[in-house]
This record gives sequence, structure tokens and C-alpha cells, in this order.
Amino acid sequence: MFVVAGLNSQYDYDLRRVESVCDGMDGLCIGCVDVLKAHFYIADFFLEAGRGGLSQPGVMNEALLASCVARQCTGFGGNAKWKNEYEKCATLVYGIVKNHCFFDANKRTAILIMLFICITI
Repeated sequence: MFVVAGLNSQYDYDLRRVESVCDGMDGLCIGCVDVLKAHFYIADFFLEAGRGGLSQPGVMNEALLASCVARQCTGFGGNAKWKNEYEKCATLVYGIVKNHCFFDANKRTAILIMLFICITI
């Protein structure tokens, strides 16, 4: 799946960690696994052929990842806080950038997720 040696095993390890925390979040437009894949695609791109700019790929804290993904569902009393897909995208990207759930490339991962959402809306 990934070109850089060792990245597949790191992805598999982080995937098991994330799936244990993000269980039951499948109904979301963008889930934890989608964000994790985006992060590893970014890592693969920057680590391939020595492009540099990435110190360590992987999830630093899976609970923070679950928190930023769950922001899309925030509400109270059956009323959603975010009324449309653009607001949900904005809060997800904000969560990824501010929560720092990855060791590195949080902003780059957020940009890739934002672009993915924008082309699917």
C-alpha cells in the first residue's frame, strides 16, 4: 500500500489502536480510519525519495484523534451544532490541527482531509 519501507507495519499498528478507540463512529462522513489513511499518505509522500520535512509518522494519541473526528457530531437535545457539511468540515480540520493527534504533519493531514471533503460535497 505504501512505498516507504516500514510504513505499512506502522500503519497496521496504528490502525489497531485507532479502531479500538473509534469503535461506533462508522456513521460519520469522515471517520478515524479515513483521517489515519490521509496521514499515512502524506507521510509516504514526504518520506519517499528523501523529500524530508517529516520527523515521525504515526498517531501520538488515539483519543485525541477520536475527539477531533467526533467534533462533527456535536450537539445537544437532538439538535446538531453544525448545520451543513462545510461547518462539519471546518470543525474537523480545526480539531486535527489543534489537537495534535499525530507526531508530525497534523496541518498537512488536515489539508488533505479538507480537499477530500470539498471534492465530495
